[in-house]
Amino acid sequence: MKKIIEFDVTLWTPEDYPNSAVITFLYDVVEVFGTKARIPVRFSVDGHEFR
Repeated sequence: MKKIIEFDVTLWTPEDYPNSAVITFLYDVVEVFGTKARIPVRFSVDGHEFR
């Protein structure tokens, strides 16, 4: 079963990786997903969807 969590967040760029975008997940990842592994993420910016 897929878990869907929706929230608004500001994207930020680390100085060491200027071509990357990072989000800070506002929840306890292990509690919500049961793992610290990478979690598949879908998001949209101005109506354009990214994965």
